[in-house]
Amino acid sequence: MFLSTPLPSLSLRSAAALALACALPAHAAGVVGTGTPASCTYTALVAALAGGGAVTFNCGAAPHTIVLTSHLALNQDTSVDGGGLITLDGNQAFRHFYMNSALDITLSGLTLTRGYVPATQGGSIYAVGPGALTLTDVNLTDNEAQQNGGAIAALNGVALNLTRVRATGNRAGIRGGAIFTFNSNDTITLNQFVASGNQAASEGGAIYHRGGTMLIDNSLFTGNSAGGLGGGAIEVQPAGGTNFTITNSTFHGNTVASGATGSAIRALNAVGGDIYSSTFANHSGAEAIRAYGATAITLRNTIVASTAGQPNCATQNTATIADGGNNLQFGGSVAQSCGAGIPELNPLLAPLADNGGFSQTLALNAGSPAIDAGSGCPAADQRGVARPIGPACDIGAHEGPAAPVVVPPGPGNGAVSVPTLDAAGLALLALLLPVAARTAARKRRG
Repeated sequence: MFLSTPLPSLSLRSAAALALACALPAHAAGVVGTGTPASCTYTALVAALAGGGAVTFNCGAAPHTIVLTSHLALNQDTSVDGGGLITLDGNQAFRHFYMNSALDITLSGLTLTRGYVPATQGGSIYAVGPGALTLTDVNLTDNEAQQNGGAIAALNGVALNLTRVRATGNRAGIRGGAIFTFNSNDTITLNQFVASGNQAASEGGAIYHRGGTMLIDNSLFTGNSAGGLGGGAIEVQPAGGTNFTITNSTFHGNTVASGATGSAIRALNAVGGDIYSSTFANHSGAEAIRAYGATAITLRNTIVASTAGQPNCATQNTATIADGGNNLQFGGSVAQSCGAGIPELNPLLAPLADNGGFSQTLALNAGSPAIDAGSGCPAADQRGVARPIGPACDIGAHEGPAAPVVVPPGPGNGAVSVPTLDAAGLALLALLLPVAARTAARKRRG
């Protein structure tokens, strides 16, 4: 069809503007919101996710919460970046994300809270493989599944990769208070991961991993708990005899219910379990490390200390816990339970504290036998501090002694607070001091 009336001519500038207007939609695909908190709704988020690809948020400069009214289905390769400002609230009624198979999903800069699923798995995220699920700078808080995986359930070939992730206060009715995997081709890689206060009714207070390789670096597990069978922090059952490796990590204050085992780690048939340059302390309810079946765990440059009323380590069936060198054990109810060749010495651990880095650590007090007693340590400690400090690296996850205690000035501690002056204050003081001196001299003469 042809137009009988010719179109008016356009200037070059007008033509370019018209072309740009036609090319850009009124609301850019993949962006949630138009600059105000009111524009960042659940409906806007669903629309932005529909096309897959990169999804970002334009909700203003302040933190913003979007309350879900249903779960979010991911059916294409998708990355969602909250920029550290966005919280997705499941309202204790919905999980946050459902990931279909054969996808590559990346979540970053988000807080995922109050996700919930009854009678199923994955309180915040349910990922079905094969595929990859990557979380970076994500907080998983107060999520719950009545079955498995209080925060994440990853099944059927998911490669789970978490970096700078905090999982806090998540709960599972059976296994995996924070994370649950089940198939031989499910893998877990954690770096700078914090699991705190997670709970599972049966196994794996923070993690239940019945899958392929599990790698944990520079991480902290504290205050997690399991009932039933145990594994207060981690229950690991590698399928097919695959390995798990834990490096530069701290396990502190995890627990299991009466009759359960492995207040920190419970391992079954993990024939290649390696624990390097890590620190275990202050566990309760059962031994810190329990090895079952054909499990073969090797400790190196590691401290296992102070399990309340229980041995530090225990084995069952043909399982072994081997001394790979440069380890310390101390304070369990049975001397040298982690191995006759491992010295029984008080490592003089400082309390769990923020000593720098992504997560808290257990520093070494002055005089600790762990200082300069390691060999072949990683190039940096759990915090990222270069090793060694001194002639040799230290045993455990923290390099270097605890910082000296600094008493703050103020009343009641024998110190006087002295104010600091800027350049203007110093100049004024220089003018006033001679006047004060002359006044004092006159008073003395009078």
